[in-house]
Amino acid sequence: MTASRDDQARSLLADAAALVATAEVTGWSPEAAEDALDTIDLLVESLGRLGAPATTVLAPVGPAMDAFRVLIAASRPPAPAARTAEDGGPESAGTTDAGQTAPEEGEDGAVPAPARSRPAVLSHKRPGEEWLSRDPLRAEREYLDAHRAFLEPSETDNRFSALPGRAKIAALRRIRAGEDRDAVVADLHRRHNADARAHRCLAGNIQNRMPRPSFPEYGIQGEIPGGLPGAERR
Repeated sequence: MTASRDDQARSLLADAAALVATAEVTGWSPEAAEDALDTIDLLVESLGRLGAPATTVLAPVGPAMDAFRVLIAASRPPAPAARTAEDGGPESAGTTDAGQTAPEEGEDGAVPAPARSRPAVLSHKRPGEEWLSRDPLRAEREYLDAHRAFLEPSETDNRFSALPGRAKIAALRRIRAGEDRDAVVADLHRRHNADARAHRCLAGNIQNRMPRPSFPEYGIQGEIPGGLPGAERR
């Protein structure tokens, strides 16, 4: 069994287990039975790759599943028949130029806004598909929330972006070695800030010890704060 087919089998088995649990509460569901048959199809195909003995043993499974599909089709409720003009169907209602039924006006003459229809809950997953939820609106909301969280950088992301290149490489090496990402970035961020403060202090001390220019014509005599290094030894 290949890796992709193994993943498909696990996904279908998980869905079948969830549908069985739902069926115990809600009762018979043709859609749940079809999903379970998809699981069996995939597993039978995988077991058939073991060779001729497995194919011989699994031979009765095919006709049994075909009979089960006939039972599922017979259990589905019949589709409602289209209403005609004689019994007040859509042919008797007013239509627009595009052939669509014109909306009826209210008591005050205003045409009510069309109600937003909720997408039907999906019930049949094809092999290889991955769903967040069977409810399309819930799946869309979960996807958008996750995508928004991915686009908005966290405090750790901002700290990592502020690190110099060598610190970023060190962080990646430590994270790859198994250390916690947030702890590694916080540690390197703290060290980077400490080094930056020390560098600023050192730069300020050097600037304060630089010689000051002399302007004799203005009575300004240059000097070195603190004197030259080693001057006290002379």
